[in-house]
Amino acid sequence: MTLTERILRHAALPVIIIAVLALLGLRAGLTLPLTHLPDIGDNRIVLRLSAPDASLAATDHDLAQPVYRALSSLPNVTSIRSQITSGQLVMTLSLRKSRTAQDSLAKVQDRLQALKPNLDLAISIDEIRATSSRRQAALELAILPRDGDIVAASDAMRDVILPALRQIDTIAEIDTQGATRAELVIRTTDPRLAAVGLTFAALNRQITQALSQQVAAAVPVSSAPQAGTILLSLPQNMLAAEAAQTLSTLSLTTASGQKIPLAAVARVSTAPAPRDWLTRHNGTPAILAQIHAATGADLVTLDQDLDRVLTDLRRSRPDLALDVIARPAKQAIRSLGATRQALLEGCLLVIAVIALALKSWRATALAALAIPLSVLPSLYVMQVVGLSLNIVSLLALTLASGIVVDDAIVEIENIHTHQRRSRDPRKAVARAVDEMARPVIATSLALLAVFLPVATMPGEAGLYFQAFGYTLCIATVFSLLVSRLVIPGLALRFAGSPVARPAAPSARRLARRYRAVVIRALRLRWLCLAGAGLVAGLSVVAALNHPGAFIPLDRDALLRFDMALPPTMPPEARLDHLAALERDLLADDGVRGLTVIASDQPADTLRLLVRTDGATRTEARLRDALSQTADARVLPLASTGRAALVLDLAAPDLNSLEIAAPAILAAIAQLPEDIPILSPMSARQAQVRFLPDQGLLRQLDLSTADLVASLQGHANPDNHLIAMIESDGQQPLRLRSRLTPSSLDGKTPGDLTFAPVPLPGGGTVPLAALGRFDLDFAHLRLERRDGLYVLPLLAAPDTAETARRVSALAKSEVDRLSADLPGLALLPAGDTASRLEMMSDLGRALGSMLLLLVAVLYALFRSVAQVGVILVSLVFALSGGMLVLSVTGLPVSLPVLIGLILLLGIVAKNAILLIDRAQTLFARHGNMAQAVIAAASDRARPIIMTSVAMIAGMLPAALPWLDGSAFRQPLALTVIGGVAVSTLLSLVVTPVLCLMAHTAASRIARRIAPRAATPVPQT
Repeated sequence: MTLTERILRHAALPVIIIAVLALLGLRAGLTLPLTHLPDIGDNRIVLRLSAPDASLAATDHDLAQPVYRALSSLPNVTSIRSQITSGQLVMTLSLRKSRTAQDSLAKVQDRLQALKPNLDLAISIDEIRATSSRRQAALELAILPRDGDIVAASDAMRDVILPALRQIDTIAEIDTQGATRAELVIRTTDPRLAAVGLTFAALNRQITQALSQQVAAAVPVSSAPQAGTILLSLPQNMLAAEAAQTLSTLSLTTASGQKIPLAAVARVSTAPAPRDWLTRHNGTPAILAQIHAATGADLVTLDQDLDRVLTDLRRSRPDLALDVIARPAKQAIRSLGATRQALLEGCLLVIAVIALALKSWRATALAALAIPLSVLPSLYVMQVVGLSLNIVSLLALTLASGIVVDDAIVEIENIHTHQRRSRDPRKAVARAVDEMARPVIATSLALLAVFLPVATMPGEAGLYFQAFGYTLCIATVFSLLVSRLVIPGLALRFAGSPVARPAAPSARRLARRYRAVVIRALRLRWLCLAGAGLVAGLSVVAALNHPGAFIPLDRDALLRFDMALPPTMPPEARLDHLAALERDLLADDGVRGLTVIASDQPADTLRLLVRTDGATRTEARLRDALSQTADARVLPLASTGRAALVLDLAAPDLNSLEIAAPAILAAIAQLPEDIPILSPMSARQAQVRFLPDQGLLRQLDLSTADLVASLQGHANPDNHLIAMIESDGQQPLRLRSRLTPSSLDGKTPGDLTFAPVPLPGGGTVPLAALGRFDLDFAHLRLERRDGLYVLPLLAAPDTAETARRVSALAKSEVDRLSADLPGLALLPAGDTASRLEMMSDLGRALGSMLLLLVAVLYALFRSVAQVGVILVSLVFALSGGMLVLSVTGLPVSLPVLIGLILLLGIVAKNAILLIDRAQTLFARHGNMAQAVIAAASDRARPIIMTSVAMIAGMLPAALPWLDGSAFRQPLALTVIGGVAVSTLLSLVVTPVLCLMAHTAASRIARRIAPRAATPVPQT
């Protein structure tokens, strides 16, 4: 008994097994987590190191470079980026595999601990964590105090809001900006201290010692933005008002040993501590919170929990206004809902196409049954292997609905053909199933050979392709099982005998015309082949020159901008500038809200979040208004908060960057388009350098450390002016001061020149008497990438073609400058780097795909010639897909590449059906030309049916007005146009290739064995 006879005899068993898996899949579909994009995991490690009092040069040379050398040799690390400021290093490590992030994190910690004793600087590891490069908040929230008390709002944020949010299990991280705390402010002056024989350093020391004895926790003491001011950061359990009253009576010891209260020489008050981030919402100080979903969290459940918590907080804290700035999770839910709707509508359209083609409700129901019996078990396996329902996997299931129907259509069509020729239904079904065994298995294995290498791609892009590849692999396996185990038994028992209806006149006429076209193509085979080669060549050229993107994004009503103000602008002027900007933007009728996020570092860029009515004219109006803002450079950002185009100008020295950057920016400015461009690296800033007289210091028994300690009261970390105190054989000690050296036209007692330096034997001496001041220029911040200094160039081109031209122009300018500036290079960054990495990984995956496909096809056909025909026909997929891109102008992006990969499988499948039929007919009649013509006629109907079904299934996904269309539409248009064009090419050119391959193989065989009496072996 053959396998087919066993399947037909025990038809109920596979039906029951598949039905059970389908029920499990239905339950899985209701419980699988719904995420937006596939989770790429933690593919970055961020570490923050501090070296107090280290200069920028020391931080770079003695910290950043040794750490880079220690970590760059880790096996999973592909790139290292460092941001260096005076005394602080922020380093980001890019990982090749996110699955090994925790192992890499442990290795980084071990190497840092081993490196610390060998460093010339004393460092502390402030932060080290694994994170994702594609991390995006599920909710961005602004907390505004209705009474303006930002300290009380910060306390509520810490004690009420954060604990309530952290009760939601699906929240991973909550980032806050703009929170502050109450601090005690002690203000005094040098004359008041000198009257009792004290210095500022001595006062600072006595207060620190006294408070350390009175409270259990350590009390940090720091200098304030004004000279002669001390800020005290108190523990949370101490009330600021009571502490201020107690501190006023604090006993101090004067130089003569007399005890006096602190109030005798200083005034004590309370004030909000300076905030690391200046955050404002609609012109009011606010606290911002970014809430990030946990890995694999269901967005629907998370969104419902957030609604519940926010409702409770608004009810319990009426003194706070909780304003939602952005809600990407809700937008993702709408996009996923539209994709799921497109899947269901596509399935219905596929069934409608089958009904029109088969003209039998029983056959239509049988073919349509293949969709749930293949898709639902796939959902169950997806749940088992840990995949989620996201926009990529849902689109893969949409594509699978067309693929799984193909096998069923081919099987049913062949069964009906044999049933019309035989009176025994069982034998007819058995012969039909046996006849289609090789092509159906071959097409399924070919699809697996196409999708499996893509599913195992490494890197960030590979994690997106993983959801696509594995989903289609699973669906293909179940489609094969259903077509081979379920459809034959059901067709025998329920489909009934097909009614022999004569073909419609229009169908017969089309069949005759198609047969005539095939015959003419075979006669003019070289001309036909030349035409196909021309189309393929133009497609390849179009593919190489077509602009690219990574992940296309939908338009968003929340606009994001980066703004750079001059770093020399005083803090007060920055605040006035921002206030004027807020008034102008909020006066626009299309603006619904405005959020400003500014760092306390003057060299950092500001972030503007503008919530609009979503109108295109509002966005254009705001972009124009911001571009004309005085003393500011503005860069529009994508909805992810990243620049559309990022290029790293790299060089081994800073001087090369300072020479090359203006030339590149000037070249880009010559383009006809007005392209916003921003470079976050500031130019050199003026700094005052103090060079002490070392001989005089030794005579007075002083050191450079004594100078720094005596000037702490004049320090201002918010001011751009930097005073550097030189020391023997060491890096300069850093001191930021709000005071300046004496001007030429006069002197003031508050000048840095007259800052008193206490002597060990008593008395003070002006700072200017111990050395001289000099003027120098230096950077406030450095950035490195893989050991090179880099200057990021951020641009906002309006189209992908403009971005390609900007990149090409910048590269040509770098090539021109590199002759005089050795080592100068332009490195891709941001989404551009991700896209290039994706293309590189995809190229390697295509190589594996071709090798696997060749092995599968040769094992089935045992013919090198016909395997070559199938491989050559894969060019039709590229031809069809790139033709659509050229017409629509869509960039080559992740969804487009997914569509092209699917086209490879469809074209291979069509070629296998045609070639297998041609070989079968050739074996019977011995005439390959006639066999090819007959095979093309026989297989044209199922090939066209399956292609039309695939096109119909993707039509709902191509609609541009649904949420999430920016990702779905490129894939759908690529598949629709590619399937249409490649099917036409396959039906005409594949028969030509098949005949030419057979002729060439026959000639080669005759030359190898000219005297053989046996006929030419079957090919």
